[in-house]
Amino acid sequence: MGSPTSASLQRDQAIALRRSGRSRREIKEILGVASNATLNELLVGEPPPDWTRRPNAKDDLHAKARLLREQGYDYNRIAAELGVSKSSVSLWVRDIPRPERLSYEECRKRAGEGARRYWETERRVREARREAVRAAAAADIGSLTQRELLIAGAIAYWCEAPRASPTTGRTGSRS
Repeated sequence: MGSPTSASLQRDQAIALRRSGRSRREIKEILGVASNATLNELLVGEPPPDWTRRPNAKDDLHAKARLLREQGYDYNRIAAELGVSKSSVSLWVRDIPRPERLSYEECRKRAGEGARRYWETERRVREARREAVRAAAAADIGSLTQRELLIAGAIAYWCEAPRASPTTGRTGSRS
């Protein structure tokens, strides 16, 4: 094996300086590196020290967004769930691969399950409203005999039926 090249020595020095806590500017000055691109090549794969990491008030949201993305949520759903913008979600989770799309059957199954849960609740709400209207009507009207109920039904039916026009004699829909 031959002797290490100057580039590999310079890389080793740059990494050692970085690990000792030196800033990028300091490393450039010590090694005499002129461009950021060269420094980037020397430090490739070397993570920045923790002291360079700026604390962020949304670190907890960032972690939750990553967790939700790994569970297969899309950007819109994550943004809605966490109350942040879609662009923030994109920045936080862009390195996580896109989840596989659901099959047609799975989409249908989930949609059906959602509709079932919705109507399970909605049915009870609507029935409660109907019962409240029935109770209010019964309280307003009072009790009716069978004859009175028959007459009221006939009147309601008559009011809804289309009538023949006095001039043409034909029935038509009323507007």
